[in-house]
Amino acid sequence: MKHTQFDEFIEQEVQEKSKPIDWETKKVEFLGHIKTLFGDVREWLKEYTQNNKITIEDAIIRIDEEIIGVYEVPKLKITIGSKIAELIPIGTNLIGTKGRVDLVGDRRKSKFILADRSAKGFTTQSGGNNKPKKPTSNINWVWKITSNPPQIVYTELNKDSFLECLMEVLNG
Repeated sequence: MKHTQFDEFIEQEVQEKSKPIDWETKKVEFLGHIKTLFGDVREWLKEYTQNNKITIEDAIIRIDEEIIGVYEVPKLKITIGSKIAELIPIGTNLIGTKGRVDLVGDRRKSKFILADRSAKGFTTQSGGNNKPKKPTSNINWVWKITSNPPQIVYTELNKDSFLECLMEVLNG
């Protein structure tokens, strides 16, 4: 590694440290992304809710994040027959993402994260040396499905992938 790369790294870290984080804005942005996700889910399930094959119920839960504190977020309860899945926001103060929402069913859970539209994933290594790069201000944040470590792969979240996740969390 050349010293110039190290110098650039040091300069970036010093600049990052000097910028105060506006946690209220970060929380409000996360709530906006949740609203968008839940709106998409309602649209994707519209044909099933209109003919009463699926019901969607809104609820409010509280999450407690370090630094941000306790705040209220919406959650969705999706009922198909006797099976229930819930979309539960996890938080915004997370490493490598601007937010996470879990789709939790009887059999398993799927994790949805906010990632850059172009992001494909990354590989974790022992010691955590290969983490995602720090986000920049010009990221196009979109919801993606994330796999579990060590090979983390992001998949586009759309109607088809959501319906597949919903079946998996309910049926295993």
